[in-house]
Amino acid sequence: MRKIILASSSPRRRRLLELIGLNFEVIPPDIKEKQVFGDVSDLEEACKKVALLKARNVTEKVKSGIIISADTIGLINNRILTKPKNKEDAKKILKMLSGKEHTVITALVILDLDNKKEIVDVVKTRVKFRKLSNEEINNYVESGEPLDKAAAYAIQGRAAS
Repeated sequence: MRKIILASSSPRRRRLLELIGLNFEVIPPDIKEKQVFGDVSDLEEACKKVALLKARNVTEKVKSGIIISADTIGLINNRILTKPKNKEDAKKILKMLSGKEHTVITALVILDLDNKKEIVDVVKTRVKFRKLSNEEINNYVESGEPLDKAAAYAIQGRAAS
């Protein structure tokens, strides 16, 4: 069986691969995502570029197998929503999303190092938040869940309710 490597430090991405029964190794990439977004005006391209950088960074550590990486960003009113810097930033982002629609962009990259193949795909999704109370926002932020997630929430976590 060929080696599969997840180029991510995201527990959610790890869990998704576990749910489908894949045997894989995790090698977190070492890149500075924020520098990429400053360079690119097309957000789909920026997201793709970050996902590719993550995968290619891991190729410095492994020479064969399949590398999977992804990147997700949110966008509301032409503002990029990456991971919050701290709890206050998370609260600010969630207040901005409360009762509104926004766009989530996810890029997925699969590099087959043995066959020299590359698959890159980008998906755009519209997400609508219901109106959130300050208490709900504070409780959610205090749970810690939004602190390491693009746009300060996990669609598959507590934010889904």
